[in-house]
Amino acid sequence: MFANCLYVLIYLLAKGNFGFGDVILNGILALNFSNLWSYFKFFTLTFCIGSVISLLAFYLNKVSFKSKVPFAKYIVIAYLLTMLIGGYFV
Repeated sequence: MFANCLYVLIYLLAKGNFGFGDVILNGILALNFSNLWSYFKFFTLTFCIGSVISLLAFYLNKVSFKSKVPFAKYIVIAYLLTMLIGGYFV
């Protein structure tokens, strides 16, 4: 439960640029992690994937700085990678 506090903090600080659905999705998926270190890997991987793909889309002129990019797909991708790969590479 402590792990989801990071997303709630981001939600409160982002002021409308981060959806509450992302917080709920993260809260549900975070229940599957047995310790805080596993969750931290998932959390870090989520933002890394989101950043790389968003920067690539910006570079290819698919989005602008004003565009809102849905974050849920990056949460799900990071969750699947964390569960599949585990602690080997992530």
